[in-house]
Amino acid sequence: MIRNRRREIWRAISSLLLLSVVAFFCNCNDEMKPYESSEGIPPDFNKPIEITSYFPDSGGIGTQLIIRGSNFGTDTSYIKVTVGRNDKRARVIGSNGSVIYAIVPVRADTGNVKVHIGKGNNIKELVFTDKFKYIFKQNVTTIAGTKEGTTDGTIAEATLRYPQWIAFDNDGAMYIVERGEGTNGEGGIRKIYNGMISTLIRSNSGPFRRPRAVCFAYGTDPACDTMYVANDQNYDNCMAVGVMLRKNGFLNVKSVVQNKQNNHVAVNPVTNELFYNRYTHGTFFRVDKKTYEQTELFDLDGDNIEFSTIFSRDGKTIYVIVKNKHYILKGDYNLSTRKIENLAPFVGKKDAAAYVNGIGEETRFNQPCQGAVDDEGNLFVVEQQNHCVRKITPDGVVTLWAGTPVVQTGDRWGYLDGEPLKAKFRDPEGLAFGPDGALYVADMNNHRIRKILVE
Repeated sequence: MIRNRRREIWRAISSLLLLSVVAFFCNCNDEMKPYESSEGIPPDFNKPIEITSYFPDSGGIGTQLIIRGSNFGTDTSYIKVTVGRNDKRARVIGSNGSVIYAIVPVRADTGNVKVHIGKGNNIKELVFTDKFKYIFKQNVTTIAGTKEGTTDGTIAEATLRYPQWIAFDNDGAMYIVERGEGTNGEGGIRKIYNGMISTLIRSNSGPFRRPRAVCFAYGTDPACDTMYVANDQNYDNCMAVGVMLRKNGFLNVKSVVQNKQNNHVAVNPVTNELFYNRYTHGTFFRVDKKTYEQTELFDLDGDNIEFSTIFSRDGKTIYVIVKNKHYILKGDYNLSTRKIENLAPFVGKKDAAAYVNGIGEETRFNQPCQGAVDDEGNLFVVEQQNHCVRKITPDGVVTLWAGTPVVQTGDRWGYLDGEPLKAKFRDPEGLAFGPDGALYVADMNNHRIRKILVE
């Protein structure tokens, strides 16, 4: 029985091998889109279109899915396959009329396999009752860093010193802010690109004394060639926000906003507006990038408040992550009025440091730091004192994403790659999605950059 089943699968694969090769070369520059061809034979809509089976019944991203039936046609422009409860579209490689060969997409989740045959208003949907079990592939690895240091070179040889913030530019280069202050060069900004780590700048006798965060504008805005740098110093009219230009190799920093105790800088992904904050009273400002005029948008009612922000990808939601008060607020950003509305506590409780999963304000955090938002609106936050990464849904459901918090293990911290829920971090502070869809963590006191594969 098993031998016959294997023979059946091999015949199906063999019959589609030529189509697979053609599809690969036709789609080498656009791998994520379903392969479509105007060549081939469309289905005969005067005859029944049927599905009989699919194989395998489980798998993750990239799993080769074989769907058997009849009257599919060989023109793949008439064929659409979706997988999982979110109806994620699979890439259709080819069809011989009775067998469809497709690739399971990223984050399909467990659910039905659906086959749509036709075009326009003449489409027939066929649904398998047996659900496909999606297996999420996740892993924590180390991509850079070995011990404390500031040595440049290959990612295998170079060293990092207390990395605490991560940002990516449009070329996919990673920029890392290293903790430090004063004029001794302890603080700095490093770059990882094409397997090499280099130093852009270190804290010095100029205006650049204590770097806290960096960001870039989004899309095709000319400002995408500008890096915005948050500088934190405690005297009037010091540099709060500086700019470094790509055309100058990001080698010199110029002060454009003057204020004291700034520990954050951000850009709205839709409007490309610039924002920064002030630690003293927890105030948050919008900055006109032409005139550098400042407009206060809110304050958090207290003194000495350290926080960062992150916008949703549509620019309409802002999250305020308050590190030293251990909670997160959520508000609406009005793209027309350019004001923040309905800002209110979202998850965690002010001044209540702990580790508790759950919903909303019943949850607990311990020094949440940089956040990142995925394309489904989920917020991911790295926690310094819980040594982990948490996931927060748009409805405020909080779960553990990676790491082993103190409350679970009794360990204060550690260093271990592997399965996300067994991996160990030590005082992580930075977090960002890379161009490959993975989460990157600035594991500060391990002096490393870690990668969490997130589908």
